[in-house]
Amino acid sequence: KSMKEEAVLILVVGLLIALIIGICLYYRTKLAEEKRKQMLDPVSGLLTQEYLRTHVLRTMDDRNRLLYYVVYFHFSMNHIERLGGEEKARAFIQFTVALLRQQITEADTLLRAGYVDLIVVKQAETIQDIKQWTQTMIETIRTFSYAGGSLQARDAAAGIYVLASHEVTYSAIMYHARQCAYVACQQEIPYRICGSKHCLRCQEDRSLLYAFAHGLEKGEFKIYIQPFVQAQTAVMVGGE
Repeated sequence: KSMKEEAVLILVVGLLIALIIGICLYYRTKLAEEKRKQMLDPVSGLLTQEYLRTHVLRTMDDRNRLLYYVVYFHFSMNHIERLGGEEKARAFIQFTVALLRQQITEADTLLRAGYVDLIVVKQAETIQDIKQWTQTMIETIRTFSYAGGSLQARDAAAGIYVLASHEVTYSAIMYHARQCAYVACQQEIPYRICGSKHCLRCQEDRSLLYAFAHGLEKGEFKIYIQPFVQAQTAVMVGGE
């Protein structure tokens, strides 16, 4: 009888432990889902760039980052909104999101950045593969028609950030990939690869920003205020 009681007790303890573990896993999963929902853009339903900072980059290590690239898609909405209005602008966003969703795999992540820009963390075996994929996406996006025509070359372009060749930090990725996309739009080319021999502008800008921030920390800059004084009353009314 004593052995039976011990066996029952062990069984009950085991069940309680399993129950506690199950409850903990359930609430941990629910918490993760809630955090993920908080990072969803309410308009498009896409994950925001915050998800890139807090989740995607944390899973990167020296092995798997060799296979990934960050493609930043920048769109200039001036022409679409001016000629087609807000309704056509929303149709363009829906068109682009649907296209990219169709052309990514489960290993990739589609994110929204800012008002209309999009980010794809894309897996590819070689740089040539990601270049071809990006070229195809931009060419397809530029076929979107509005006001009887299609997008101009400067309306859509991409910046490619090679994770294997650069530092994997959120600020560096966002800055360089975005700058390359902006410059690609200005030059009316489909994409620009960050770190290439032609990519000197954002490197120079980054160096200037670093030097400025470093100078502030070291106290190399001083703030002077030039007061504006009213002549009749000699009262200070402003400054610069």
